[in-house]
Amino acid sequence: MSNLTMAPGFRFRGVLTAVVDPITLQAVLHLKKGGDLEYDASAVLKVLHEAGIHEGFEPEAVLDSLRKFSLTKQTEKQEVVAQGQLPQPPVPETLEWSEGLVLPEELKSLAREVLKRTGPPVVYSSAKEQALVDPQPKILAFVEKGTVVAAVKPAKAGKPGRDLAGQTVPPPPLKIEEFYWGQSLVKKRSEVIAEASGFLRVGKNWAELLPFSLHRWEISYSEDKTGVRLAFFPGAPDALPVTAEQIFAQLTPGYPRERLMDGVLLDRWLDEAVQNREGFDRSLNKDRDGSFFIEVSPNRVTALLRLEKPLGNGRPLSLKDLGIALRQAGFKGFSFDTVKTAVNEFMAGSLTELPGLLLAEGKAPTRGSERQLDFKVEFLSPEEASPLLKALGLETAGISLAVVQKQQAVAVFETPSGQEGQPGLDVYGERIPPIPGNDPTVELLAGVQRSGDALEAVKDGLLVVEQVALVTRLHIREHRDGRVMVTRAPDNLEAFLSLTPPLATGRPLTREAINQALATYQVAYGLDEKAIQQAYELVMTGQTVNNVVVARGRPASTDIERRLKFLVPVRKDSHQRFVASVQAGEEVAEYSLPDSDQPDGVDVLGNVIPVMGDALTLKLSEYLKVEEKELGIQKIVAEKSGELSLDPPLLSLRHQIQIRNVDGRTGSVKFPGEVLVEGGVEQGLFVMAGAIKVKGQVVGALLSSDSNIQAAGVKGEGKALLRAKQHIAVGFAEKATFFAVGDLHVHKSLSFCRVMCNGKIWQKTPGGTLVGGLIKVKSGLVTNNLGTPTGVPTTVSFGQDYLVEAQITAEVKETDKLRNSIVKLDHLMTTLTSVADKEKLAQARKNKVLMLKLLEKRNMKLINLRDKFDLHCPSEIIIYETLYPGVSIESHGRLYEVKEKKTRVKIVFNENTGHIEDRPLDPEVTT
Repeated sequence: MSNLTMAPGFRFRGVLTAVVDPITLQAVLHLKKGGDLEYDASAVLKVLHEAGIHEGFEPEAVLDSLRKFSLTKQTEKQEVVAQGQLPQPPVPETLEWSEGLVLPEELKSLAREVLKRTGPPVVYSSAKEQALVDPQPKILAFVEKGTVVAAVKPAKAGKPGRDLAGQTVPPPPLKIEEFYWGQSLVKKRSEVIAEASGFLRVGKNWAELLPFSLHRWEISYSEDKTGVRLAFFPGAPDALPVTAEQIFAQLTPGYPRERLMDGVLLDRWLDEAVQNREGFDRSLNKDRDGSFFIEVSPNRVTALLRLEKPLGNGRPLSLKDLGIALRQAGFKGFSFDTVKTAVNEFMAGSLTELPGLLLAEGKAPTRGSERQLDFKVEFLSPEEASPLLKALGLETAGISLAVVQKQQAVAVFETPSGQEGQPGLDVYGERIPPIPGNDPTVELLAGVQRSGDALEAVKDGLLVVEQVALVTRLHIREHRDGRVMVTRAPDNLEAFLSLTPPLATGRPLTREAINQALATYQVAYGLDEKAIQQAYELVMTGQTVNNVVVARGRPASTDIERRLKFLVPVRKDSHQRFVASVQAGEEVAEYSLPDSDQPDGVDVLGNVIPVMGDALTLKLSEYLKVEEKELGIQKIVAEKSGELSLDPPLLSLRHQIQIRNVDGRTGSVKFPGEVLVEGGVEQGLFVMAGAIKVKGQVVGALLSSDSNIQAAGVKGEGKALLRAKQHIAVGFAEKATFFAVGDLHVHKSLSFCRVMCNGKIWQKTPGGTLVGGLIKVKSGLVTNNLGTPTGVPTTVSFGQDYLVEAQITAEVKETDKLRNSIVKLDHLMTTLTSVADKEKLAQARKNKVLMLKLLEKRNMKLINLRDKFDLHCPSEIIIYETLYPGVSIESHGRLYEVKEKKTRVKIVFNENTGHIEDRPLDPEVTT
């Protein structure tokens, strides 16, 4: 502080008043101009001292402030002239949160879900009592386990101050505000550490870590960098999914993608690991066994070794097996040590494949002189060829003709003797024949193809060979003489005639040639001149006749098997009896009545067949009836479907079989009549019959009937299929498929089934229900309950012909196949550009025209079918008890979804409005 001599000449006229605040830490000087008082520097200081102000000011600064005030126009002013020293309060322990606490963008949505699910923070005071805090977080971040999330700064003691009188001012007491900690955060010395991975949220006076594990993985490589492994550690089930592409993207740049496994399979591994909460450590490479390939060139002049290292979980390359294979190869001049060194270098290197290591090398052969074309057919003489050439419109000079057959070798390329090339030596030290010389120029046109060194005919006809300059041109023209062929039955009781018409320039067939053929084959008895003449007239119109019966012998009167002619396909059973499957109303056989005057038989050769044994008369079982066809011949007709069998003299029809169980012991059952199963039908088996009745349960099996099916119950297991051309009746069914042309009757319930019914579905037992699955029914359904209280999805389509819908689906597939075939034909025609392809191109064009016509027919059929499917069929859905939410009802593309439970209701399709409507059921209508 300055003494009284400071600031000489200072004068201030006015009034000075010093005011000190109650805690003596601040003084204010009130200045007022005017009056009789005058202050010098000492007087100013005295005013301050008298007010108790001894510290906290600078005298010169106070005087300077007075000087400045005296120069202003203000008359009064207050100015702070002295400040004491405030005490410094103590500082409690504080937390400094790490700057790296961030929430990645991709985790923000997940964080919102986790916080919403968790609710307000759960934090505790030092007394382990749950505390209530402001739940709004100021910091939200994701941290890994072991992360230092905050630094703990220790508390600091306060410092005393001094007032204006120079007295000590003690610091205020420490005010402790407790910080509340939640789970998974631990304070160790000067750090706060996360004890788990998860979402950290920090509020005003609290912090909490919500444990949440993200999926983690580690990628490692084999020592030679050829293989790669993935160690995957699944996190929380709702953590962000990890995909194969994310894994592959983190591989070392340049790692060959073709070595990696299929990404779809890796995605499945990752999904399974997350679902099962089990990590894995597996190879990311495709599984490939280590292997070696010893490859000899096609000309056997070089031998190469190709090696592949194992990838993924493949077996290692066996050097022992390689050594054995190399020694057994028997290459001449092979150095095992040289190959061993190269193989060891490869195995120690980073390459996964060694494309070609030379093992042995031979000497290539040389080419011989030009070859010649040697014909192997007998050419027609000029006299024989002249009329044919004239008929074909060809010049006679330079053209040769020969009749050839399909696959006949017509010519061969051969090397002149003594003009072969030099032989070579292969890798085994064996001689390699010299290379054939160049072939003469040959132009192959329609009907001729090359097979090795031979030229072959691809069809029957007339070979035309034409020499044009240095080019030999070959093609086959259509040509075939009329042909006749006679065959006899093994028992010589029938003779058959086959006739083939002539083609193009071929010689026509004559009646004399037919008679001569019959005579050659000694057919003399029972000739049917009418049948022979009809066959001849038919072939003269250009049609082919195949195996027409032109002669019949007469079986002996005791030979029932030969007198009985089956009209249905027959086979022999284990007892060597003739058996056949027949349908009701089907003509099954014809029987020639024996002639009592001529008991002996005669075959078509005229040989007598003597009677052997006692006379036999054909007997028929029930369900077989006889109708007269013509004199001496009876027609036998089946009255029921079943199995026909001949055990002379009895021809019987069994229309029903009874089986205890259809299981592994009996196997599947196929029978044209009725099948009655006393027990059940096991999984994986089938019953195909005219009618089927199962008193037990059908478990995952197939039942197929030409009429009706009855079953006590069906446990489908998603595999059972019941199809009937008429009706089906079941006690109950679950997870099965039904196809019924008629009605489907359900006694109790139908659960989670697929149904296509072109009649009506009936379920009349009180309490019964139809639930789940997909039901398509033409005429509607009647049930007590539809759906369940739990809202199981149940879909019903009604009011349309769903067999027509199935036809539409099949037709669409066929039209798609036709379109694909036409596209392939178009592509083929663009490749058929040479002269030799002329015939193939014409055939391709012909096929395309046929396909286009067929496609047009199928498109018209599709239009008609779709029009037919659009027609409404009279139908209704009647529910006697309850219709539940979850049921969807469809008709003509309109959908009716049940939103609330309804009782006693009828569902119809209103053709006028085009909507599905529900109507209350008439009280008089009952089950």
